[in-house]
Amino acid sequence: MKIRRSIVHEIKDRYVVCNYILTILVMFKHTMDIPNPMKYNRNNEFLFRCLNKVKKAEYGFNVSDYKVLRESYANLVLLIDKEYVFKFPKDSENSKRLEMEIKLLKILSDSPVPIPRYIFTNQDCNEKFGGYTFFRGKPINERKSLSNIMLKQLIDFLNFLHKKKYSGLKETGINFYTPLSWKIQFKDFMNNVRQNIFSVMDKELRKLIENEFEKFLQNTSAFESSLVHGDLYKDNVLVLGNKVSAIIDWGYASFGDPAIDVAAIAVDFPKEATKIIESLDYKLDDDAHNRIEFYIRTEPLFEILNGYLMNNPSIIRSGLERLKVSLYRQFIV
Repeated sequence: MKIRRSIVHEIKDRYVVCNYILTILVMFKHTMDIPNPMKYNRNNEFLFRCLNKVKKAEYGFNVSDYKVLRESYANLVLLIDKEYVFKFPKDSENSKRLEMEIKLLKILSDSPVPIPRYIFTNQDCNEKFGGYTFFRGKPINERKSLSNIMLKQLIDFLNFLHKKKYSGLKETGINFYTPLSWKIQFKDFMNNVRQNIFSVMDKELRKLIENEFEKFLQNTSAFESSLVHGDLYKDNVLVLGNKVSAIIDWGYASFGDPAIDVAAIAVDFPKEATKIIESLDYKLDDDAHNRIEFYIRTEPLFEILNGYLMNNPSIIRSGLERLKVSLYRQFIV
């Protein structure tokens, strides 16, 4: 009987300990807002830190209900509680970009196309993030063509954007590039490409890229610097039904070459981009079509570089396949 009692007591003791451990795990899960503690790994550390930042801010919604919308070497973007998009910069440079974006979008609130309005912000130098109401829609490049309504929206948007004066936006901290400093920026980008991703390309591909950048950098044509979005590709332009539902992700906005925004549309819709050029209230300079062609041809390099910085071979492969096609593309106005 003594042996049997000891076994019973041992089982009870184990039951108490197990319940205690389970309680601790549940408390840990609640504190960290981790949907499944067993899935925790090093790669998720930044994600969980971001969720905790929002939780500490006490906005009053369910932080544990989240979805990763996109992640790059620059930012992590989450959909939280099915209604709010939060952007979390990964370094000081992109924290500055977010700060600029938040200020800029307040001033551009009269945009003819819906744009984010940041309603949740944390400006602490070490904890910067921002959140806005989620826009429903699909990336514009999933469409085969643009509706007439979408085309008009994009024309109105570019007219609105490219006419803005730097004097009214200087306080946002937005970068202003002259034609010369714009080229220097791309020269620096080319050096980055050589150092980091030339190793994944064959000799012929490297030569084609070198030729594209050489022609672009040696070109002496000038343009009038305008406010540009700078990243109107793919999922930064959302469509719902036959309308553009939002233009998001303004972290790369600057005063620079307006041709780059037209080029972003021309990547997937070259015919529509030609119509946009013809319908703008202002005239692009005579050499703009050459720069548009350059932006189209070299655009996949940004995807490859992002894949390299994130150590993601699938992104690198995807970018390389696109690059092999884009380097031979032509843009005829």
